[in-house]
Amino acid sequence: MPVVVPAPFGIPPLRMGGEVFIVGAGFSKAIGQDAMPTLDELGHRVSAPFRKTPSFNLLPAAAQDALLSDRLPGGSLEAWLSHLAVPQPFLTEPERLHNQAIAQELTELLVNEIDLSQMAAMASLAPPWLTRLVALWDRLAATVMTFNYDTLVEHAVKAARMPWHFGQLPTELWNARFLKMHGSLGWWWIPTDRVGNTIYRDDLYGSWGDPVQAPLVGGMVRLVVAPLAAKSDYSRESPPPRRRRPLVQPVLRRARQPPRPSSSLSTRGHGDILAVNRKQASVYVRVERQVIYDRG
Repeated sequence: MPVVVPAPFGIPPLRMGGEVFIVGAGFSKAIGQDAMPTLDELGHRVSAPFRKTPSFNLLPAAAQDALLSDRLPGGSLEAWLSHLAVPQPFLTEPERLHNQAIAQELTELLVNEIDLSQMAAMASLAPPWLTRLVALWDRLAATVMTFNYDTLVEHAVKAARMPWHFGQLPTELWNARFLKMHGSLGWWWIPTDRVGNTIYRDDLYGSWGDPVQAPLVGGMVRLVVAPLAAKSDYSRESPPPRRRRPLVQPVLRRARQPPRPSSSLSTRGHGDILAVNRKQASVYVRVERQVIYDRG
């Protein structure tokens, strides 16, 4: 007699509606409130520790004056990092390398700041609306694209304790596509890797109400796409002889795949989550006063 073994990852979704959700820094801000920063707030948070580094004294006088006045050079973190990381035609090669090193230093500072901010946000239990939202994503087999580095959603999936998932608590959405477009705090790699073979996805550490800072991975750094105006270094293959496979191009290509015919699109900034079907409104999800409404 054959032995029937239950599916290890749970049951299929309720429907395949093709909903698409796009979330950014405002989504994490709604989860962590004062703990999680927006991009502008992140720039101001990292400027304070950067002023204490030797690199600060090597900046042009105008950039130093801006930081000392609690302003960001170029007007925003993205503009400043882009100016440093992108080779400028009027600079010498040593000056370009120096600017790129400062850009890497700033990127490391902002990743560390997001890591600490996430721990502060997770000091309390997960918001009820968040665990209900990730369960809804799973039930709809939705596509969720995020530009955030943090792992708040992954931790929320674990905290949701979806009863239709068997075995160990899931740490990712099995039925939904969760695409991290700009990398993650949980992704590591060796920067000198030219083909992407060293990319390593670490486990989650801690939980809501009991946050734990993830340990460093020896010899590796976190794989994140810095907030630059141009991200071709991460998404475009470099020519020979220094051929380098684009690190996040597979994720970008998956996101480019067209959704199902009856798909809907949702964006999340500082306001509500709104999913609107192209043919007619099929799903309306709103986050307000920790309540989720589903008009499926």
